[in-house]
Amino acid sequence: MLNRWRAHIEVIANVSIIVVACLACILLVQRITRRSDGRTSPQPVGSPRTGLARSGPSIGEHLQLAGVDWSTSARTVVLVLSAKCHFCSDSAPFYRRLADAAAVRGVRILAVMPEPRTEAAPFLASIGISDRALVTASPSAVHAPGTPTLILVSRSGSVDAVWLGRLRPEAEADVVTRLTEQSPAVRGQ
Repeated sequence: MLNRWRAHIEVIANVSIIVVACLACILLVQRITRRSDGRTSPQPVGSPRTGLARSGPSIGEHLQLAGVDWSTSARTVVLVLSAKCHFCSDSAPFYRRLADAAAVRGVRILAVMPEPRTEAAPFLASIGISDRALVTASPSAVHAPGTPTLILVSRSGSVDAVWLGRLRPEAEADVVTRLTEQSPAVRGQ
């Protein structure tokens, strides 16, 4: 009789362990799929107005990028993208609107992409940006932690604002608004 009870308890314990393991797997899969379907995609870290971004270039930092002369435009938006980044592809409509807004406001657009020109140029064309704006370089060349990253740079090459990850509509509106604001260095004068 005791052996029979022991066998029942062992079966119940084994079934309980299997149920708990299955629940843990389900929760893990849900967490991973939520990140990849965009519902909890990376959001901008910190506020570009106060420079609280936890990674990426710092507000006020001077960027140097081979072959780029920042003084040719009062403001430059650097889009750090990748043709293989699904957040970049998902954000394509915003990049089209941003390119249009930048053109109207006289703000230059540069796209820093790690892929060779043959892969990067068609991606840029699909979002309405000329391949003349393409700089083939690693995101680390502009201190970007990954893609997508948007960096607003002044004529002197200093970073005015940084946005990381796929942006919410409020942050997208903030980017467009910031295109015409004076840089922090000018504001203080």
